[in-house]
Amino acid sequence: MESFFARKYSLFCLLLALLPAAPFAQAFRMTEFDLDSSIRQNTDGSAYTGAVLKTGGEFSAAGRVNFVFGLEFDTDNLLYIFRGNPETRRPADAFVTRMALEFPVQAGGQQILPAVFLGEYADLSSGDLLLRTLRTRLEKPDFLRSRPFSLFSDETTTTGIGAGAVWRAALLPVTAGGWISWNQEIAAPDFRFHAQTAGAVPGLIWNVFAVFGAGSGEEAESGEQDFTLSAGFSVHAGAENRLSLYMQGKVQPLSLRSPGGIPDRISERLHFLFEPRYTGSLVQMAAAFFLSPVMQPYSVPWLDPAEDSQYAGMNIRFALGNEWENGQSIGVNFTLLSALNGTEVRTEDTAYCLGPFFQFTAGGMLFTLGTTLNLSRISSPLSAGEINLHVEAAL
Repeated sequence: MESFFARKYSLFCLLLALLPAAPFAQAFRMTEFDLDSSIRQNTDGSAYTGAVLKTGGEFSAAGRVNFVFGLEFDTDNLLYIFRGNPETRRPADAFVTRMALEFPVQAGGQQILPAVFLGEYADLSSGDLLLRTLRTRLEKPDFLRSRPFSLFSDETTTTGIGAGAVWRAALLPVTAGGWISWNQEIAAPDFRFHAQTAGAVPGLIWNVFAVFGAGSGEEAESGEQDFTLSAGFSVHAGAENRLSLYMQGKVQPLSLRSPGGIPDRISERLHFLFEPRYTGSLVQMAAAFFLSPVMQPYSVPWLDPAEDSQYAGMNIRFALGNEWENGQSIGVNFTLLSALNGTEVRTEDTAYCLGPFFQFTAGGMLFTLGTTLNLSRISSPLSAGEINLHVEAAL
């Protein structure tokens, strides 16, 4: 077991140790700092804690570079290491790491973001909190920000080393990117490609995207590949500091290995969200109404519904203050989620969650501290509790 961890982390630890002493370290100027962390306690007793750190900066000779490092501990499986409990999973499952180097390049009025990465990319029930690598942001970080689009597929677990790139055209509102890596689980390469078009005019922001992938689907066996396709859109209409409307539609990944290439119940792969918003200097409010089946809907990151279930619900957020204008805000997030049996609501599967949060700015950085409490007794699809800390800065 010691040799396993030595092989897995010795090279990376060596790179971290040598980085401050590198000849170009003195020429580095940090321009971005982004930290995400979470502590989740699930109803089955398992717990996860982890963090992702992203720093971006510029070298006087080499240009700009971003470094991303993420590490999550499965505290349930850490017992394997300390106690040797044979009933737990492999000791490798106790750690989930993700590392990447991004090299933004401006050429001919276009932006290219090549990147290399090493580590494991896993589907996390807490949403995409730890999957922030190679993101495309459409809206400024704020209390009501949309979840950025991730280049990595949330439905895929990839272990290995790979490389990817993102390309943005200057004249056209188009972003395209992809990555390829070697998946040790199925002994085959993983590939993901995404394309999106996004733009903004006064009072309107839109985004349309599609993702195609070939790799480690849940049903893929060793040596086989599973092809998936996702698509979606988002529209944000309205001016800042006024009433606005955010809408989002999404088709979850469709497995092309299924009979006929189309799932039997395609409606269970659809997600639609309707969210009126008001963002002011002193008060911020949003009321989101969503219809599932949905995986990781906006503003409800702890949902993990079963594939064959349907859900509907609402999410209400209210805050006093504006962290960007007044330096801080405090608020609460309330979620009601019900499982559907046709058009009938199953009250026994209705969950209520309450999440107070506090946001403030300090030293040019935005800090968000919040928690999520499950007020109901059902064990699925909501976790029992969650504590999140997010730090973001644009220096």
